[in-house]
Amino acid sequence: GIVESFNYMAEELEKYEHTRESFVGNVSHELRSPLTSIQGFVQGMLDGTIEECDRQQYLETVLSETKRMNALINDLLDLAKYESGQFPMNFTRWDINELIRQCFISFITKIEDKSLDVTVNIPEEKQMVMADKDRITQVLTNLIDNAVKFCEPGGELKIWTHRENE
Repeated sequence: GIVESFNYMAEELEKYEHTRESFVGNVSHELRSPLTSIQGFVQGMLDGTIEECDRQQYLETVLSETKRMNALINDLLDLAKYESGQFPMNFTRWDINELIRQCFISFITKIEDKSLDVTVNIPEEKQMVMADKDRITQVLTNLIDNAVKFCEPGGELKIWTHRENE
């Protein structure tokens, strides 16, 4: 009855709040880490700890870290838009198997650097979907990036698709 429904809602809210806190903690860490690097590198260049001959390399790292932080902040802004219902979706018809192949290929260098054992089982035939291609690209990129990042060197990476019903 009503008590069970109320208890269920309370449990779901508690789970949501825990997930939210975990998410905020992860994002804070993802931003703090590159900021600490950037601060250290810039400080080292200003106070002479980093030699003149090494500055180009450190500046490239700083640029890379700022781009990564910018992408994360853009993702957060997208999430805020989505949660407020102001996130326009652009649905078109396209082949998801081809997109998965393209996303996978973009990680081939990172995969080889970690000597991962890869199994790819994506059917040759087209698998047409009606979805927002940019959003699905973001999801696939994040999934593959995390899979590669958190896989042990020499570990196994499997990518596959299969059709289920419609």
